[in-house]
This record gives sequence, structure tokens and C-alpha cells, in this order.
Amino acid sequence: MTDLTSAFITHLRHKLENLASSSILKGQGDLTCINANF
Repeated sequence: MTDLTSAFITHLRHKLENLASSSILKGQGDLTCINANF
């Protein structure tokens, strides 16, 4: 693997981790809203 390829894969992995963590946080926020409504 070239440096460029590994850098690109690392970049993609960080993007995926950011997406995953933000969607988890959003999901928790949605759950909190749902619980507050009941």
C-alpha cells in the first residue's frame, strides 16, 4: 500500500467514526426527547 492509499483509508475511517458517533449522539438525543414527552 502506498502512503496515499493508507492516508485515504485513514481519512475514510475517521469520517465513518465521526458519522457513527454523531448519529449515536443524535439517537440518544431523540430517545431523551421521546422520554421527556411521556
